[in-house]
Amino acid sequence: MSRVGRVAALLLVAVCIVAVFGCAGMGTKSGDLPSSPDLIVKEIEELEGDILNAEEMYKAKLTQLQMEDSTDLRREVNELSVELEYLRARKTALEEALAEHESGGGDT
Repeated sequence: MSRVGRVAALLLVAVCIVAVFGCAGMGTKSGDLPSSPDLIVKEIEELEGDILNAEEMYKAKLTQLQMEDSTDLRREVNELSVELEYLRARKTALEEALAEHESGGGDT
């Protein structure tokens, strides 16, 4: 398989993984989210830190990949990209749940 073919295959796998995580996140909107607004805020704050860390790691690996192209580095960059999408989707779901609580729709 040519280099272009391998890169295309890796990108396709990454897109599929993102799609699966995205669909899973949509299906668990109220399932595994904390019910307490305080817990939601705490998790959002933790996720913001996790997102910043993952973005820094992603940028560093991307820079490293530009200097030395390797399959392992490409895989790491793709995995970090998927992780970032998951973290961002989780944060969005938590923010929506918090907004619902604040509007009075999430009383438990």
